[in-house]
Amino acid sequence: MDVLQKLGLRYGDTLPARKLFERLYERIPSTRDICGWGDGKERAREWRICGDPEGNETYRKARAAKLGIPE
Repeated sequence: MDVLQKLGLRYGDTLPARKLFERLYERIPSTRDICGWGDGKERAREWRICGDPEGNETYRKARAAKLGIPE
């Protein structure tokens, strides 16, 4: 739900993949914004997938490369 809210979407909304990823990378610069509630504190073991307190390096790289999606 946090991701949907940050993207300005509701459950059931659809977007073309390119638009979805553009919005995702524009509005969520780091996994920390979702998994760490912006402060990087681990509140559930499930959030460990998000990486260290600064966010997941893999997400940062994918965001920088726009997942290789051509413009």
